Amino acid sequence: MFAHPINEPGLMSSLWFSGIPCCSVYAPVHICVKDIYEPYKSGAAWEITLDLLENYGHDALPFHLNRIENVIINENDKIENISYKLLQNGKNTTVIDIITFSDIMLQCHAFKMEQIMLNLSQLIGNGNGPISESTGDIDLDSVINTIDTMWSTDYITSLQNMKHAVIELDALDGIKCEILDIMRTAAWYKICEAESIVGQKDPDLKEAKRIYQEGVDEIDNEHFTNAAEKFLKAFEVADCLVTGEPYQWQEEEQIWTMQSYLIISTVIILVVILCAIVRFRKKNERFKE
Repeated sequence: MFAHPINEPGLMSSLWFSGIPCCSVYAPVHICVKDIYEPYKSGAAWEITLDLLENYGHDALPFHLNRIENVIINENDKIENISYKLLQNGKNTTVIDIITFSDIMLQCHAFKMEQIMLNLSQLIGNGNGPISESTGDIDLDSVINTIDTMWSTDYITSLQNMKHAVIELDALDGIKCEILDIMRTAAWYKICEAESIVGQKDPDLKEAKRIYQEGVDEIDNEHFTNAAEKFLKAFEVADCLVTGEPYQWQEEEQIWTMQSYLIISTVIILVVILCAIVRFRKKNERFKE
């Protein structure tokens, strides 16, 4: 499907594509982007849809993929609206960057949702059957409901749902890790979008990067719930930078941030003073000579 807008068609026109329509998620690629998500270049995105078709057939998946497509459409609309405002100010390069990051994020999450559904089909293990079964101690109806309801309206709401899904699906390592990686990549690409707009020196951007790295560290330490919380927070901070809205820091976070900046400022001042003292002493020694 093609979208050809009246305004700025040379930058904002887009193609919405998928593998096999009944077994995959539609995602956008705009004409101006610098790159697309690797599996769509390598053919891996096509291959996974063939596996999904074999496991689910033609009719079972659309209901389970509609929610993520709605979120992708809403996120794309948001980024396009922001881009049009930036274009009015002549920031064409910035628009190309943020649309590139946004498109890759949406393509990435379309692909990862398909991976989740493939993992689920392997868990069921009956191919071409209904995706509502009971297997051992795992309540698949509950698992399917958790996965179906992760995606809701917008990204922040969806990531909040995913944070709970990480807890509820703790026993399913493969699916849990895919959900966590959706959260991680959402935070990272949103940080990249924000950096394209506000620059590297923005204090809130630095905080978002710090929180994101804490999330990565929590995964390394296998503290998955903590990681989910960090990625959600990093996304929220970066998303506010993209939309131009102030992020509402909690009081303790504001205190921590002010203290950290105070410490850094104090260290810088002390270094400057020490350098001045050293220079002053050297001048005195030369004067005495």
